[in-house]
Amino acid sequence: MSKPSASERAARRIREIISTHGDYLPASGVDIFAIRDLLTDVRHFCDHANLNFPEALDSSYDVYFEERAGHWDSNLPSTTPAS
Repeated sequence: MSKPSASERAARRIREIISTHGDYLPASGVDIFAIRDLLTDVRHFCDHANLNFPEALDSSYDVYFEERAGHWDSNLPSTTPAS
């Protein structure tokens, strides 16, 4: 059996989060508003934890394209950029 792609793993994790927290899940299922609310909560979490959300969002863009191209190893430890 083949290893799930980064997109498949991410979709599974997001569905689990959304289904666990009913306030994200509209009656019609996952939609753009559920994703918006999830991102809003992540932004609030970053504020609370004193993390730079825009920096994380910007760096996620590069990782996203690396994963799509099959070049990102999700088993590597994550690194924090130097401030």
